[in-house]
Amino acid sequence: MGSISKPHQVVRTQPLCPVCGEPSYSRDGIHPQCNVTRNDRVRTKAHKAKVAAKPKSVSTPWLKRCPKCSRQVAARRHTCDCGHQFPHSAGG
Repeated sequence: MGSISKPHQVVRTQPLCPVCGEPSYSRDGIHPQCNVTRNDRVRTKAHKAKVAAKPKSVSTPWLKRCPKCSRQVAARRHTCDCGHQFPHSAGG
């Protein structure tokens, strides 16, 4: 009787996804959905920074903006200090 040896298992390790840490079967080594999530984080962070850099305009129902000088004047005024005439409303 000869020696019977068990076959050796060839275990191929899959690359781990850098986002979730799970084995990835894609070529790039990252799950497609994890790649989308990572890109969305970068895009969202850039968008939030751009929005935060914009000055916030204060809009109230009692003010309106003059199209000529961009000054905010009271909503009931018919003329701006720069001389612009606002159209009169039909209501009375």
